[in-house]
Amino acid sequence: MGQSEDGVFIVAVRLIQALWFGVVVLTVLRWKRLGGATRLVSVLPAAFVLPQLFLGVQSYYPRHVVADYLVMSLAAVYVCSDYRAGPRGGRPGGANGIPSTATSQSLTI
Repeated sequence: MGQSEDGVFIVAVRLIQALWFGVVVLTVLRWKRLGGATRLVSVLPAAFVLPQLFLGVQSYYPRHVVADYLVMSLAAVYVCSDYRAGPRGGRPGGANGIPSTATSQSLTI
């Protein structure tokens, strides 16, 4: 890899790390709103990443470390999509528990 590819890769890795950290914070803040599977998926990448803390990855990125970042990004996408889907269990109200102000009216001719 050349210098420019290294820089792009490092920026991509840092963005994935920031995204995953943000998702973990979101999960903690909205713990009751999210389901058990979503909570598990949000912290699952930690199980992949923690053993890698002892590797020297400054000069060499083994495939399993790159796979860790892939798992981080997939977990972040899953948690964000589940959070955006709204509450489970059919709470009254519109999307995300917000009451809808629109009413359905039939047109008469």
